[in-house]
Parts: sequence; C-alpha cells; structure tokens
Amino acid sequence: MAGPVQNTALRATLIGAYRFYARAQIWRKGPRVLINSVPKAGTHLLTSMLGVTPQLQDSRLWIENRFVNALAPKHERTRRFALHRPSLDRYLATIRNGQFAVGHFDYYPEILDALNDADIRTVFVIRHPLDIIVSKFHYIKALRRHAMHDYFVGLPSDDDRLDLLIRGSEQPESFGLADELRAFKGWLDAPGVFTVRFEDLVGSRGGGDDIVRRRTQATLLEFLGLPPDAFAKQESRNSSATFRKGWINAWSDLLTPERLSRLSEDDKDAIREYGYDI
Repeated sequence: MAGPVQNTALRATLIGAYRFYARAQIWRKGPRVLINSVPKAGTHLLTSMLGVTPQLQDSRLWIENRFVNALAPKHERTRRFALHRPSLDRYLATIRNGQFAVGHFDYYPEILDALNDADIRTVFVIRHPLDIIVSKFHYIKALRRHAMHDYFVGLPSDDDRLDLLIRGSEQPESFGLADELRAFKGWLDAPGVFTVRFEDLVGSRGGGDDIVRRRTQATLLEFLGLPPDAFAKQESRNSSATFRKGWINAWSDLLTPERLSRLSEDDKDAIREYGYDI
C-alpha cells in the first residue's frame, strides 16, 4: 500500500484539483457533515466508512482553528484564538449537500453556532488518549512534510519525543496532552453533536466488537438521516481498508510502565474526563 504523499506542493495540487471537482457537485442531495476530532483520534476510520456510502462524498476539505483564526493571519500555529467568522462561513459554504469534511476544531461556542447556522451535522470522534499519543508519535516521525517533523526526529530519543507529546512545548508551540484534551472537551456535551468512540467503530479487526460496531453505525446513520442499509456495500466488501488500520489499546506496546509514570495527575484526570481508564 502506498504511503502518504510527502511532497507538499504535489499534495496541494492533487487536493486542489479534487476540491474543484467536489465543489462542482451542486446536484447532490443528502446531509452536510463535519467530522471533528482531536488530531489522530480516528477521523480516517470514519471517513473510510462514510466514503463508501452512496449518499455521501468526501469533499476533501480539511480545516482547523488556525485557518479561521483572526489572530493568525498567515495560518500560523498559536494557542491564542479569536474566530474570524467570515472565513469559517466561506469554508463551510464549499461543503455541498451529500458531502463531508474533516475538522480539528477546539471547542468554542461560536464555532458550534456557525456549524448550526450552516445546517452542518457535526460528528465528534474520540479515542483513548494514550492511543492518540502513540498515533501522533508514529505519524510525525514518518511524515516529512509535517510542521514538527524535523524538530521531532532531531530529538535525542523516543523518550524525549513522547515527553514532547505528553507535556507540550513553547517552541515549537504545541499543546500537552491534558491541555489538548480540555481544548476539545466542550464537544463532548455540545447540543446537537454526535460523539462516537473509535473503539466502538473499529470492529474485530482492530480489537473491537463487530456487534458494537454495527449498533454504533446504525445510531450514526440515524443521526445523519441516512438509510439504515447505507453501510451494506461496505459490509459486503469485507476487504475495506477501514478495518485494517488502528487497534484498541495499541499504546501498551510503546508506553511502558516507566514512560506512563511521566503522566501527571492532571493528564490522568483529563483522560478520565473522556471516559477512559489508564
């Protein structure tokens, strides 16, 4: 299987061409959907599922706070945030009926208001935060075009890399585990938002339960207003890449007891606030 496109310019060209095609689909019917999550919490799993339903198309739109931040005119990464509503509205307007987009939005009530005003149905994906840490670790280490890649691989050891992901840093500016979880936490209880656990979607191929997966899919389809057989094509395919990536509790292979001891009590509390144990 081919890996991710490493060349930033080539990737931008390919996505730009597809986005032009997707925006032209003005004839489509169906819900407009935003899949939002903490980065590396499982959006790929859900987009793979939704991408095989006849009623939904991947718009290939990906947005996060820095693209709509009035305090980041050059889309620089910063913890300071003030919503530039016209920018967000322009992005949301390009999601056609019957399409979904991906977002990594910290929770702000004004972002939720914009989504509701645009009649966007929002799905918030969560995953065990320690699995998020491990997924980020491998992702940043492998993806040369990632903004933190050079700094990350330049650290002396994997222990230092995990420390960066758990504790965060000022330069380069990045959230630690507890701060990031709390930045997104408001989505858990936001009205009209459907929260789904990665562990409930992954099925037996990822260490989960297929009965739970099908039940969760049915509830999700009801929320999106899609027919209950929308995933039938996926079920018959059985070779879908949807279930070949991502495992429950994969963190235990990398996060040894010694490394887990680096978690602060605040980190542990934030993990429990999402309904997970350590």
